[in-house]
Amino acid sequence: MSERSLRVLIIEDDPVSGLLVEKTLAFEKTRPFESAWVKSLEAALTRLETETFPVIILDLNLPDSAGI
Repeated sequence: MSERSLRVLIIEDDPVSGLLVEKTLAFEKTRPFESAWVKSLEAALTRLETETFPVIILDLNLPDSAGI
């Protein structure tokens, strides 16, 4: 039986930090994952209108939003 990938949305404007998150997730071997990466809250909200992500990793300091 094939296990489905866990879908993760990464909302991060800094390319180095975004890559670090993806590389850290890659160490998890118990379940495959697929990540999508956007650089702003606006882009994330647009994507969430048509797609579902069980896991969202959000940078709290983005160009178009700040804080919780």
